[in-house]
Amino acid sequence: MHKVKGTVVITPIIDKKNSEPLYMQLRSFIVDAINEGHLKKGERMPSVRGFAKHLSLSCTTIENAYNQLMAEGYIDSQPGRGFFVENIEGLIENNDHTLELKDEKAITTY
Repeated sequence: MHKVKGTVVITPIIDKKNSEPLYMQLRSFIVDAINEGHLKKGERMPSVRGFAKHLSLSCTTIENAYNQLMAEGYIDSQPGRGFFVENIEGLIENNDHTLELKDEKAITTY
């Protein structure tokens, strides 16, 4: 991953033959990148259209992935500015895709 004009450039491996929906594959890649520190709080995510073009996917696929990431607290939308990585320090993702604070039940599920 690298940056172009302040936006991180992400090139996940998406397997169109995989039974997992494309948006979930993209979501998983981004979650891993955030958890591993490759994407940091405040970094701008690619625009929906630009990301769709870069990955040869539909805008709907990118929007679905971004909506899921927002629902889970990984990214946030700032109208007129774009999507940005949120601070997930202290959050843990469980196998059922719930996010937990260290000792409290937290945020959301899908």
